[in-house]
Amino acid sequence: MMLRNCREWVVFHQAALALGLVTVPVYPDDRPDNVAYILGDSGARLLLVDSSQTWALLAGVCEDLRDLKRVVSPSGGPADAAARLMLAGDWLAIPGKGADDQDGGPDDLATLVYTSGTTGRPMGVMLSHRNILTNAHASLNHVR
Repeated sequence: MMLRNCREWVVFHQAALALGLVTVPVYPDDRPDNVAYILGDSGARLLLVDSSQTWALLAGVCEDLRDLKRVVSPSGGPADAAARLMLAGDWLAIPGKGADDQDGGPDDLATLVYTSGTTGRPMGVMLSHRNILTNAHASLNHVR
């Protein structure tokens, strides 16, 4: 997910977690080579970008990523099937691509969060659903 903080980021993230998918947030202003490394290292199959212009900056360094099957943009320019880019509305309208129900548990992987990579290659940290809920719960109790 390579979006700035926005409604689409939250909706996509929550939907992915509900389906038992693992999300990988990517800094929206990261260098293309770092993004390609993160996508390859995580085995990402789908990339959510803000626009076709963003994908145009990444396409060259991501062309050899075999696991990356689709790039989706909520808006922002024409789709380009040859470059794996689809608008979200078109992608969501494809019949028969529903996900199976997942019986996930609290210790299942929810997200991979990568470091910025300022001193070397970005490193991924695995967070479970329990990790995220524990942080949310602690934040709520701290506010009181």
